[in-house]
Amino acid sequence: MTLLEDVLHRNDPVAFLGKIVAKELRLRLSGRRVLNTSELSLFRLDIIQLVYSFLKLKGIQTHKLYTGKTDDSLLMHSLSSIEDFEEYLRYLVHTALDYRDFAAQPKSVVEEIKQYIHAHYGEDLSRNELAEIVDLHPDYLARLFKRESSR
Repeated sequence: MTLLEDVLHRNDPVAFLGKIVAKELRLRLSGRRVLNTSELSLFRLDIIQLVYSFLKLKGIQTHKLYTGKTDDSLLMHSLSSIEDFEEYLRYLVHTALDYRDFAAQPKSVVEEIKQYIHAHYGEDLSRNELAEIVDLHPDYLARLFKRESSR
C-alpha cells in the first residue's frame, strides 16, 4: 500500500490532500514553475484511480457518486489552475469519504431495528413503526433489510 493509500484508508482527507498538494504535486513540478496540462491530467487520473479503487474495496459504485453538474463542472475546470485542481481533488476525496461513512451507517440501522424487534418480540410491529424509530422512510428501510439479507 502506498503512502497515499494508507492516508486515504485512515479516513484523513486533510492529510491525504495535504500529501498530494504538498508532496506529490511539488515532486512532479521538481523545480519547474508549471506543469503542462498533459502532466496534470495524468496526475489527476492517478488520483481518481486511487480514490475509485478505495471505493471499490468498500463496495461502493463510483458511477453513482460522481455524476451530475457539480462533478462535470469541477472535472472540466480542474486543469485550468492548481487552485481548480485542488478544488476538484477536495471534492473527489470528501465525497468518497462522506459516502463511505454514509454507506456504513445502514448496517448499524439494520442492527438497531433487529435489536428492537428482538426486544419487542410478540408485539404487533409494523414497517412504518420500525421506520419511525430510525427516522427513515419505510421503503428505504425495506431496501436496507433486503440488501443486508442478500449478503
